Amino acid sequence: MVKFGGFDKYGQALHISCVTHNYSDLPMKGLGKSMDSVGIDEPVIIPNSAGIETIIWDYTKAEIERRAYELKAEIKWMELPCKNSYDQQNIQMWFSNNV
Repeated sequence: MVKFGGFDKYGQALHISCVTHNYSDLPMKGLGKSMDSVGIDEPVIIPNSAGIETIIWDYTKAEIERRAYELKAEIKWMELPCKNSYDQQNIQMWFSNNV
């Protein structure tokens, strides 16, 4: 994800690249995935197959809510298009302070 960072002294737009997290790379926290390393405007790419493991996914959803409260942020979700016909559907989740 790239976000707008204002303008430089020549009037050119500045773009700031953000850290992107993969759901599978996040460490476990109890029975769910930890969101402690995820900050504002840092997307997490979550495969649709994550919902198959319902116990882990339910605890992860609770962890997402906890982290949003801690950051005083909204949770945003977006479905990502498949890159090719055999690729699985992914969802992007991020915390945002923009209303």
